[in-house]
Order: sequence, then C-alpha cells, then structure tokens
Amino acid sequence: SQPGFEKISGQIKGDESLGAIELSGQDFNVKASALFDKPIFLNKFHSIVGWQQLTDKWLLSTQSLALDCPAFKSESRLLLKLPKNEQSPFIDLQTSLKSDDLGQIKNYLPTNIIKPIIKNWLEPAFVGGKITKGDLLFYGKANDFPFAKGTGVFEAAIDLDKLELNFNPEWLHLTEVNGRVRFERTDIVASLKSGKIGKAKINKADALIPGLGSNDERLFIKGEAEGDMSDVLNVL
Repeated sequence: SQPGFEKISGQIKGDESLGAIELSGQDFNVKASALFDKPIFLNKFHSIVGWQQLTDKWLLSTQSLALDCPAFKSESRLLLKLPKNEQSPFIDLQTSLKSDDLGQIKNYLPTNIIKPIIKNWLEPAFVGGKITKGDLLFYGKANDFPFAKGTGVFEAAIDLDKLELNFNPEWLHLTEVNGRVRFERTDIVASLKSGKIGKAKINKADALIPGLGSNDERLFIKGEAEGDMSDVLNVL
C-alpha cells in the first residue's frame, strides 16, 4: 500500500507517472504499512521526494530527508523501490543521526520488513542512552536483512553515551556504556571505553555479538573489569 500522512503540507509537480513533491510538517503521524505495523510520530519532517511509476514498481527518491522524532534526529539520502506485487522493497539509504533517548527506538523499527527473530531481539534491547554521532548505510532488499549471504550491505558506526542494553532477558543488563558500536552484516562489534554489567565496572572492553538473527545468542567480552568477587561471579 502507498504511504499516508496526517497534518503535513506540500507542493506537488507532476502526474501519477512522474513527479516530485516538497513535504514538510510538524507533530504528525505517518502511515507506511509496507514498513511499519502502526503509524509513527514525527516532530518535524522536510524533504523533496521524486517519484516514478513503472510497470511493476514505484520509485521514490530524495537527496535530502530531514527527520526529527522522539527517538532520533537524522539527515538521509534515500532511493526506495516498492514493487506492486508482494516482493520485498529495495532500499538504498545513507543516514547520519543522533539520539537523546535510545529507549524510543523500538517505536521506529520497520517491523513489517525485518525477520521476527531480529524484531524480537531489537524491540527490548535498547533500554536507554544516547547516540552522540551515527552513520548508517543500508543497500539491498529489506527481507534479505541482515544480508548473511552477501546479498546486500548493512553498515553502521554509532558513538554511544550511557547506553543500557538488554542483550538477553535472563542476563544482567549492560549499563552506563560509553564507546563505539559497529554493525557489520550479521555481527555487532563494540569498543567500550566504560560501562557496567550488574555492579561490576568495565574499564575498557571489546565486545562481539555474532550472527544477529540466529538462534544462537552469544555475547563475547574481552577487557578489564573491577568489582567485588561476588559481583564478578554474578556476571559469569
């Protein structure tokens, strides 16, 4: 289905086959059932979006898409290919972003195009914290994410401040995490400057979550930590 907007203004040039629209709005909802299972709320939005209707798909593109929402602020370049049949959308996206509340990210996940096992991990994973700087590249079919077979590219580098991560409901949370996280295909690689696991303090560490989306959840941490023996044993 085609995207829908509430309380947004714009200027349109073109027809149903080819054209462009300049959109802007404040405090409104976006309905995009191809991506999200419910409307998403945006504080501010501005973009000039071009469209082209082909026999089998719609092409949407923009060189500048600015978003401001409770979860993040971002600037993006986007090419979106939306098939008219049930095939997966193709996304070519480059984004820079910041976030003052990572706990809100769960409300902005494209849940209708990511695999259930990844959705179920991501939704409770980010409890809180900030992104002071982030860059993201997504290139490929949405249903192929996280591109374990090399059918697309997903890369992200994010600088974090006071992150709280719920890796597994049965594990202690990682809290007060400062450092950089990289997403490389199916792996999450982190260089942590500081943080905590339970009451144990992390002074410096490298962390790896391999095989995102697999049934084998593992977290590897190598680094320096300090705390009472009981605190360390609780982590182990």
